[in-house]
Amino acid sequence: MWTLITNCARQLTIHSKIRENSENYAAVYEIAEVEFDKYNLRLLERNNVAPLEKVEVKLNCAQLIQYAFEVEEKQG
Repeated sequence: MWTLITNCARQLTIHSKIRENSENYAAVYEIAEVEFDKYNLRLLERNNVAPLEKVEVKLNCAQLIQYAFEVEEKQG
């Protein structure tokens, strides 16, 4: 289940999967590294297609919330 990110410290850890939904695409990232309030995201797929080259993006918590990223919640 995907949930909007509202509290990075509580919701995000290394290897968490997060999703960005847009009108034109959906992208799924994995958190590869955390440095203070910077999250290094590695693109896993865009529109259900894996990238041909390694793509990494660094965003802070405010940006993740602003762009309405969602985190995959573990069922349990």
